Amino acid sequence: MARGRKPASLTPAGRGNNRDRIWAQIRADRQGMTVRALADALRIHQTTVLSYLRGLTAAGYLEQTDGGVYALIRDTGVEAPRVTCSGATVTQGAAREQMWRTMRILGPFTAVDLAAMASTDEHPVAVTDADSYARHLCRAGYLTQVDQRPVRWSMPRHAWTGPRPPVVQRTKVVWDANRGAIAWHDEVTE
Repeated sequence: MARGRKPASLTPAGRGNNRDRIWAQIRADRQGMTVRALADALRIHQTTVLSYLRGLTAAGYLEQTDGGVYALIRDTGVEAPRVTCSGATVTQGAAREQMWRTMRILGPFTAVDLAAMASTDEHPVAVTDADSYARHLCRAGYLTQVDQRPVRWSMPRHAWTGPRPPVVQRTKVVWDANRGAIAWHDEVTE
């Protein structure tokens, strides 16, 4: 059986993922905490806590003192930094974040419009990815289709649920991390 993170839709609603919880606790206790104290307080395995703390330290967010206490030295706000255990910035999902923010400000758009407007030099967005993402968000109720040819979508004001983009999982589930709920899932037919 493969190990790794559970899909977001399988984590307890409202609790966030482990890294979000660890970051929130670090920000709450600015005087510093040990790996064990964090693990015990959050009921997260120590190796999970240690891995994230090492990444935050390597990326310059934390400093480790002689007593094994990690202290916050760079607070970037409530969003947990997305870093690898070696401190490199995680870029997976950046294109979806860019598309989600862009949809909010665009009027009616096509997949070509979305890809062009959401692309950056660091994270270009493919038209096929824009089309797939928009179709899933339309099924989940975030977008409405306003034209057939070419297909154009629009985001109603009430559809914006927050800064985190809905995640389309491999299991054909759209997960809304802002609400901590499944927004849509593909019906299984037998």
